[in-house]
Amino acid sequence: MPKILSLTFPDLRLQARDAPKLRGYFADHFGKDSILFHNHTDDGGFVYGYSLIQYKVLQGVPTVVGINEGADRLLEVFMDIQEIELDGQRVPVNVKELQFLDAQMAITEELREYRFATPYFPFTQDNYQQFRSLNPAEQAQRLRTLLTNHLILALRDTGLSIDEDSPRLMTLPRLRPRLVNFKNQRMQMYTGSFTANVIFPPTLGVGKSISRGFGTVVPL
Repeated sequence: MPKILSLTFPDLRLQARDAPKLRGYFADHFGKDSILFHNHTDDGGFVYGYSLIQYKVLQGVPTVVGINEGADRLLEVFMDIQEIELDGQRVPVNVKELQFLDAQMAITEELREYRFATPYFPFTQDNYQQFRSLNPAEQAQRLRTLLTNHLILALRDTGLSIDEDSPRLMTLPRLRPRLVNFKNQRMQMYTGSFTANVIFPPTLGVGKSISRGFGTVVPL
């Protein structure tokens, strides 16, 4: 099982759109110690793969989730977080909480229900253009395929062994399109829920830009 650590600041209140600002604070203050805080290389490139540190605002509470090595990095910097700087304003941190989360994960024979606590962002620029050219039935199938693949990526990259003998992962999405501001552009994302034969750890993200808080999965 992976190691999953949640760092929350329960006396602070932010909007969901502020998750990238939270990421910016950690990247600026601790990014020199570990690339996991920002996923950028020294030459300006980007580290692809599943983000092991994810920044979210859940029910108004700033939340940072660390997985495996990302959890270790959060433990290392925990005592150094005395304030958070957002939009040039320093906000004192009076309360901060660490919690190890249930890290069970498996593809099973039993169906389970989940919902997206933050919008799910399934597309790259290229596959979104392809998606728009499909008819409604084809779009529904493509969304199902994308969600299935994103779940498998998250499971694999956090430590679950998946091979040809593993049970087949099946998903049934119930998603609603929603336009969300992302890097000064309106992007199509999705809210809603899904059914899948998977045990998936709560608060982990799936899809694109999960380090910025998108695609957070919680059980129903």
